[in-house]
Amino acid sequence: MADQPTLTMRQRTAIGVPPLLLRLALAVTFIWAGYAKIFGTFEVTEDNRAALVAAGVISDGSTDPVVPADPEGDTEQPEPPAEDPAEATEETTVETTADPGGEGETTTEPEETTTSPVEPAQGEPDPGEEPGFASLAGDGRVTLVSQSTEPQRVRNYNGLAMLMYGAGNPQPVEADGETTTPMALVPSTFASPPWPTRLALLAAVTELVAGVGLLIGLLTRVGGLSVAGVMAVAMWLTQIGPALQSGNTWLGFLPLNDPWNIATYSTFLWQLALMAAGLALVFSGPGTLSLDRFLFGRGGRDDED
Repeated sequence: MADQPTLTMRQRTAIGVPPLLLRLALAVTFIWAGYAKIFGTFEVTEDNRAALVAAGVISDGSTDPVVPADPEGDTEQPEPPAEDPAEATEETTVETTADPGGEGETTTEPEETTTSPVEPAQGEPDPGEEPGFASLAGDGRVTLVSQSTEPQRVRNYNGLAMLMYGAGNPQPVEADGETTTPMALVPSTFASPPWPTRLALLAAVTELVAGVGLLIGLLTRVGGLSVAGVMAVAMWLTQIGPALQSGNTWLGFLPLNDPWNIATYSTFLWQLALMAAGLALVFSGPGTLSLDRFLFGRGGRDDED
């Protein structure tokens, strides 16, 4: 203890502040990204429907829901109730007085009266006029008049599932009159349903949980390694892997884009920066302002020695 060096305020700031800034930047990024993937949705269209079906996200018949008229499968309409003769006709007796001839007689003539159908109460909609209104049959069954036409939506992380499926099942390409199949970027096992959906959800949850951990400085090294791994996989699936498949590379593995247009490398550089920041926290530790500091001490005194 006597020979332990005493750090100045500048040295303590240099040790504590940079990890805090890295944690905050990574936390904002990955909490936002993970939350949007898990709780956000996108619409199923004709362009992405086939890919979603192939990745196991939806089934062929899931987009055409059928609502039966009767839960028990009885589709026969109930017979109308028999007409009550007492309501249909009424007999009235008409008495006639004696005629001028002096012959008086009493005659009975039937008089028919028809009953009009019962009209719906004032203010109540007619089931046959408004779409989506459920009509009540005579035996208490409910029949749906029309079905909802609201488009189908799926969670955003299923976009990663489509990417995973496409990376493991590349489509043949034709070049110079020859058809070739590019190399698969992931093993076929992980690109077969239901693994694409499971791995996509796992990646989204990892981003959200690691982001929260980095924000409060809990298990910082584990969180930094997690986000670095997620970014490494993202670079492989979206940048390095496709470049190797197409053969457009420089240095043997980096994507060959327009070197004078930095926008063509924006995604790759952003992923690289996030991976480097995560690895920096793995080596530097959480810093002074963190739960790791209060719960586990200084981690073998390597933060200040």
